[in-house]
Amino acid sequence: WCREVPGLRAEEQVILYLDADDIYYPAHISRIVAELDASPHLGYFKTRMAFTIPVHPEWQVQLEHLSPINAGVRRLVHDLVGGFPPQEHEDQ
Repeated sequence: WCREVPGLRAEEQVILYLDADDIYYPAHISRIVAELDASPHLGYFKTRMAFTIPVHPEWQVQLEHLSPINAGVRRLVHDLVGGFPPQEHEDQ
């Protein structure tokens, strides 16, 4: 749910997701926007991820491919796929 709220409320053309326990490097957002501006055919762009703890190389590759926090998604694509799937929460 928390990842879906920004997508529902955002007015910008690119949506990024940042979990509370993660950080973006200073150039992350500008790099994503520049890449998407330069390549209008792309629906999203992902950067690599840096880890502060040791991570098995195979896990790092999988996390970079599966995690949404290193991606910038065009609003059009977000809306087209319907955002994140609904999740059940303990407080509901």
